[in-house]
Amino acid sequence: MKRHFARVVLLMPILAAVGAMSCSKDAANQGKSGAGKPAPVLAAVVEKRAVPLEISTFGTAKANSSVTVKAQVTGILNKVHFKKGQEIKKDQLLFEIDPRPFVASLQQLQANKLRDDAQWENAKKELARQAELKDKKITAQADLDAAQTAAAVAEAAVKADQAAIDNAQLMVDYCTIRSPMDGRAGDTPVDEGNLVIANTTSLVTIDQINPIEVNFAIPQRDLPAVRKFMAQGTLKVLATIPGTDEPAEQGELTFVDNTIEAAAGTIRLGATFANKDQKLWPGLYVDVLMTLTVEPDAIVVPSQAVQTGRDGRYVFVIVPDKSGQLIAEIRPVTVSRSLEGITIIATGLAEGEQIVTDGQVRLLPGAKVKIEKNLLSGAMSKPGAADAGKKAPASTTASAPASQRAER
Repeated sequence: MKRHFARVVLLMPILAAVGAMSCSKDAANQGKSGAGKPAPVLAAVVEKRAVPLEISTFGTAKANSSVTVKAQVTGILNKVHFKKGQEIKKDQLLFEIDPRPFVASLQQLQANKLRDDAQWENAKKELARQAELKDKKITAQADLDAAQTAAAVAEAAVKADQAAIDNAQLMVDYCTIRSPMDGRAGDTPVDEGNLVIANTTSLVTIDQINPIEVNFAIPQRDLPAVRKFMAQGTLKVLATIPGTDEPAEQGELTFVDNTIEAAAGTIRLGATFANKDQKLWPGLYVDVLMTLTVEPDAIVVPSQAVQTGRDGRYVFVIVPDKSGQLIAEIRPVTVSRSLEGITIIATGLAEGEQIVTDGQVRLLPGAKVKIEKNLLSGAMSKPGAADAGKKAPASTTASAPASQRAER
């Protein structure tokens, strides 16, 4: 009995090893031949479409022009001719300062000029008499010179009076304050009846928001691409207010700063928007999407189709074998960039090929597959920049800097 049990114990490891070798061989043969039950997968069709090259970031709206209105004369504020927050037109009357002290000064100077005009006329007559007497050799040369000097002094006095009158008239004009531009008025910190000080008291700030600017920053690595495509034409920029369903405002890139911020490694840019509906407001935080160019015939696939292996990126391409059975084969690919759920393929795929988008973990090269659901060409998400009315995303995932992506 003990000998029989010992023989069984000795045979068990041998039988287990033989079974394991047999199973391994069968599994290997199945993997090589693609035999077995087809693996269920989801699939999509490789597409060729126009895809924009974009930079996504965020920015802040800023008034296109901003003017702080101050009094140019000191006096009592008599009247405010607008309401806080009102839309203002150029040359519109804004404030009136009590002009009476300045009018009185002007009238005094005008009277002084009348007196000096009379003295100048008399000096000219005296000069004429002295010249006539000198011709007749009745008077001395010194008397003629004195008459000439008196006439010149009187003329200078008249000119000084006129300059003083012009300045006084300017002070009177400064009592009436008008808007230097179109815009929207802010708060008015000074009420009627208060004393305003010349060149010190701020009366109101007027911001021009039609058009309006949006300032934003991009990484310094993207600057070469921006400059390259700016040289080829105007770059479109979309600005979207986060958390709203409002369509994006469309503008143009108009400003590139002359210095890179070394600490952040970014450069500041600015775009101008017509802002006819005044949706953008100074200080407003917005999402920004700038389109550099559009690739007209980009090969695109769903991002989940692209896998990463030891030798790089690859996809499973679905092809029929000799018997017509669908099988999966590995195809190495080169990725250009990715955005909004799609990946742009530089090399490795052609339009119309079918690829696996889900179920890759069950597959080996040459494995049989069964397509459970085919994602047709319209099912893949398209980039939002092609439609100016869509919301600009907060960020765009990319596999390389815009400067590198643009050159591929």
